Amino acid sequence: MAKLTTALLSVLAMAPYSYAGNLIVKNQCPTTIWCGAAKNDGTFSPSVQVAPGASYTSPKPAYNDGIGAVLKCGQEQDMLHPYQLEMAVQNGRSWLDLSNLDGSPYHGFHRHAEIAGDLN
Repeated sequence: MAKLTTALLSVLAMAPYSYAGNLIVKNQCPTTIWCGAAKNDGTFSPSVQVAPGASYTSPKPAYNDGIGAVLKCGQEQDMLHPYQLEMAVQNGRSWLDLSNLDGSPYHGFHRHAEIAGDLN
């Protein structure tokens, strides 16, 4: 079965205002996918092709400011119905949301998300 892996890597620094979370997707599907990034402040990046076996790191990380970051993936460049991974960092805590609210282009595909970080 084809697999789309979405990995969320949280990079935690010493001071609370330095907390950040990077959204990364690894395409383990047999076909090319499209990914793009956005922030809940209205900024966004253009969608890019992610070849089978390749990874994409969002250029829009989530900082400890309550403004969420969104990574969107779809099977077509326009991503009208993307699968979304959303993250917000607030008061040193990370909030993660996997959303197919706008569509489910990967229905029937295995999806996986993880948070890597320091629990101390």
